[in-house]
Amino acid sequence: MELIKNLFNLFFPPTKVKPIITYDVKTKWVVFESVGTFYRKEEYKKIEEGDKVIFFQEPNNPHDKNAIALRRKSDGIHFGYVNRSSTEKLNSYLTAGHKYDATVKEKSKSFKIGCKIHVDLLWCYTSTGMKRTVDNQAREHYFYNGMNIKLFKTVPDNVSEMIREILMKAYDYPEDIRRKEIDEIHFNVEREDGDLYVAYDKKDNEPNAFCVCQTVGGVTWLYWIGVLEGQRGQGIATEFLEHILHILKVSKNHKVWADSVQSNTVIYKVFKKMGFTVFAAVNNFWHNQDYFLWSKDI
Repeated sequence: MELIKNLFNLFFPPTKVKPIITYDVKTKWVVFESVGTFYRKEEYKKIEEGDKVIFFQEPNNPHDKNAIALRRKSDGIHFGYVNRSSTEKLNSYLTAGHKYDATVKEKSKSFKIGCKIHVDLLWCYTSTGMKRTVDNQAREHYFYNGMNIKLFKTVPDNVSEMIREILMKAYDYPEDIRRKEIDEIHFNVEREDGDLYVAYDKKDNEPNAFCVCQTVGGVTWLYWIGVLEGQRGQGIATEFLEHILHILKVSKNHKVWADSVQSNTVIYKVFKKMGFTVFAAVNNFWHNQDYFLWSKDI
């Protein structure tokens, strides 16, 4: 599966100035190469690999109103700038309050080359101020690899219809249990006993997958994960779960647990692919079904 497909083509469309941006597929960092370090040699000498970096907007910069300075977080030392090809769009996201975690990962000895700044992709989610204009029902709003993901505090009508459509076709359970599970999902999300993540189709931006989980003490239990029947077999569940695990990890969680009915070979393959391990197999358990119990350190 292609992990970082066209992400920054969406945020940073092509310009006459070639963007100095690359991608680290393994860590999912966006990598900026600093510019302007040649003119700040003494400051740049003090920068070390591992230093945390802040993006400092300079709207009154006489050369570029979109200029974004690179400063060391610990003491504010100004050692360079973000390349001009990326500043306009990045500025709009910083102004909206997007979170990010930026670190100096590779420092060149050459003042002309500068250093590489790795930015955790979690910086791409909306802030409290922005989310109300995007979706006033969503607690958080993430954007990864073209996949729109929202974390809801309530269950919107179109999401409720999707959940019902998915669960009513969950043939591993009797119909009365399916209906009960649907009611419990709504109840738990409304009283904030469960987090509801929803993924949206990349083409029509309609909900096509959901995940309900609960976190206590840094450990998250995945209660449900489902994809619309007509969109299965496209890697959506794997990509969706991959992003959720990344969100949980950055939010300082360290372990994920899950369960699956033993007859569900599809989710078995997904969990295996994502590095989960079976730590127990229990028979005649919830709703008289046989289950696998899974765990994964994150």
